[in-house]
Amino acid sequence: MLEISLIKKNKICLEDYNYKQDIENRLLISQLSARDLELLQEILYSPLKIAFQDLSEALSCEEKELIPSVKKFIESGLLSLNGSAITVDKEKRKYFAARIIAFDSDFKPGMEFLQGLLKKVPIHILPVWYNISRTSDRIFDSIVEKCLLTPQTFQRYLSALQLPDPIMEEIIKDLLEAPEYMLYASSLMDKYSLSQEQFQTTALLLEFHLVCCLTYKKIDCKWVEVITFFQEWKDYLLFLRKTQPPTLCANSVERESSRDFSFLEDITFLISLAKKQPFFYKDTLELANCLHLSTTNKNHIKYIKRLLEKIELLNLASTADKSLSLLDKAHEWFTLTNPQKSLLLYRHSYAPEMIGSFNERVLRDIEKSVLKVAYSEWVLFEDFLKGMTTTLSEESSVILKKQGRNWKYTLPFYNSKELILIEAIILEWLSELGIIELGSYQNHRCFRVTEYGKAFLG
Repeated sequence: MLEISLIKKNKICLEDYNYKQDIENRLLISQLSARDLELLQEILYSPLKIAFQDLSEALSCEEKELIPSVKKFIESGLLSLNGSAITVDKEKRKYFAARIIAFDSDFKPGMEFLQGLLKKVPIHILPVWYNISRTSDRIFDSIVEKCLLTPQTFQRYLSALQLPDPIMEEIIKDLLEAPEYMLYASSLMDKYSLSQEQFQTTALLLEFHLVCCLTYKKIDCKWVEVITFFQEWKDYLLFLRKTQPPTLCANSVERESSRDFSFLEDITFLISLAKKQPFFYKDTLELANCLHLSTTNKNHIKYIKRLLEKIELLNLASTADKSLSLLDKAHEWFTLTNPQKSLLLYRHSYAPEMIGSFNERVLRDIEKSVLKVAYSEWVLFEDFLKGMTTTLSEESSVILKKQGRNWKYTLPFYNSKELILIEAIILEWLSELGIIELGSYQNHRCFRVTEYGKAFLG
């Protein structure tokens, strides 16, 4: 799903800020006990000066029970002890307050968390790291726009990354294969033989590269470190995974034709009727009989009309006055292979009624959307639509937006006009080209991408 090719020089350098202090604090947080966390939370919501006795009373424990925890925070510089009075360092408290939210049961490491992370870096450094304008007065918004605005934007950003350590690439690959896009820190340290400090440094770099982040998960009353993607990207990936259409049993599918290029072959058959002289027909029912199609099936009658339209579009024959009269281009058509005929048809413009107000790029994007199920064999068209993310308009665009305090990738909504277009391109146009094969499953339309279609679109 994500290409992690290394083609661009990395500009993120931890030495641009006091990252060693950051690592020390992260190491401390990773080793906090339940008692340490209780003390830290109390400190964060207490005055900058507090009596030792008041702390022990607030936590309903003896003063001696707090001494090991207090010593940890004194060593980190968060606390200083003067007699029985504890003083809290204001700046250190800000740091721990930003990190402690990761222990909330409903915490989600998203854009708000990332924004707090970036505030630790001198503001003049960020434009250099993320290659944005130095004159930008909204640096975080500029980073979002350049790197994260749409899934395609983010994938291009990822493909251009040059990560400083190959292990980081492997961690990303591991994450993409993880059931919930989450990995335990202990497992990664074991797998890649990383010390605690090496792991924390790796996690910090991955965060600054906007790829994934370190957070905590409570398991059996104990908090454990985990690595996961930022919440907005994780939610989008889960949406894609959840809406991946299930594969149908091929034996249960009623195929509309046993031929991958049935439409093109039917064009060839109809114009071959006029090889020696114009072929006159009474109505479309007669042509349906020629192709051994049911004359009572309305879809078959529509199919005949589409055949005649394409014959005219390709200038293979005149269809005036209920007759087929060959034109010069028909002779070349008879010499072409089915793939060549497909390519010739593809090069002709869409019918104006199909295009409407949409530009050709949108139409090509709809065509390529079937690559998502290229190796799934038969899928229901309605299931395919549930996971479609092709942008056709502002309402159907997938874009990272802030909604209240939270951010999310908006999911597409297609209006009736857009749904008609999608159906026409996939179930008509692509089937005419031999790119997909059509079928029916329990009275629901389904399709599969043909071998030719995989090569053509891929």
